[in-house]
Amino acid sequence: MKVNHRLSVALGYTIPTFVLVAPSFVLNQLHLTQWEAFTFLSIPFTGRVIGSMIYQPLNRVVGVRKGYLLSMVALGALSAVSGLQQSLVLLLAERFLVGVAFGVTTSIAVAAAASTGNRKVMGLVMAGWAFGWLGAAVAYSLVHFWSLLAFAGLIAIPLAPLTVESPQSETRYSIPPLFSILVAFAAFEPAFALQLAPTLLEQEGADVLPWMMASYGSAVPMYFALPWLYSKSRLGLTSLVALQGVSGVAFFVTRNPAFLVLFTFGGLGLSSLAPILASELGAKPEGIGIALNLAALGGLGVPVASSLLGTRQTASLITLVSFVAFSLIINAKGRKSRIDIYR
Repeated sequence: MKVNHRLSVALGYTIPTFVLVAPSFVLNQLHLTQWEAFTFLSIPFTGRVIGSMIYQPLNRVVGVRKGYLLSMVALGALSAVSGLQQSLVLLLAERFLVGVAFGVTTSIAVAAAASTGNRKVMGLVMAGWAFGWLGAAVAYSLVHFWSLLAFAGLIAIPLAPLTVESPQSETRYSIPPLFSILVAFAAFEPAFALQLAPTLLEQEGADVLPWMMASYGSAVPMYFALPWLYSKSRLGLTSLVALQGVSGVAFFVTRNPAFLVLFTFGGLGLSSLAPILASELGAKPEGIGIALNLAALGGLGVPVASSLLGTRQTASLITLVSFVAFSLIINAKGRKSRIDIYR
């Protein structure tokens, strides 16, 4: 894959993530109740599911390049409009549509990366989640205000012409196996739970920005290291996963930001294994993005359940169960992956 194509697939996850997560830093400025705030953060994850389901039909109608272009432009426009919106109902509707555009864009990017069969390219794409968070943190450090941060999402529009080259599927519609979706949920659970981190740190009086930047910055190398470790030492990977699970539970119980860095360091990188495991379970390249975005329903459930049942207890329990499940999954014998984990 050429350098410019690698850049485009990486941006296909980075920019949507930036638009999706940037509001996490300014929730207090919206004066929402706790339940409204978590709904605001979570509702795009429902849209992601819709976007992942319609991306294949959309590509057949307008083509991959135009589908990617349209979804990126939509992300920028919706982000800017939300910065002008005062109605909570309309704001939630716009956030839902952001999720739809996210689902389309990232499904195309993941399919393009998976079709290369290269774990480094896939790691670069999946690292877009960390890059997007880092970009949102930097933008927040520069502007500090919700409306200006929302307008920063307009960056998606000039970057939209850097379209992704993704092969068109020969099949009419590719549905990933159910178990591949469950595997993706377990891999993405840290990303879902970490939506709560900025708010929790603020409640403890911690300086959010440096801790979030340290956490997500340290996670970037793990998107490349964990697939390599998966190919070399399942025991080593299992030990690392256990450490991340313990540190995640410790963070939600104590709200100590040092545990946040440790949890994020390896926890986010687990998502780089989701495409490999989904492929081992029989998902085709064009179906892997669907599996990842269908698993995103957890991004709706984890924060909302935490707000209703108690953040400490719920987030800790879900994190513990997910990491135990993922430890079992990575040690189970799977079928040969379409992604060459040795490249």
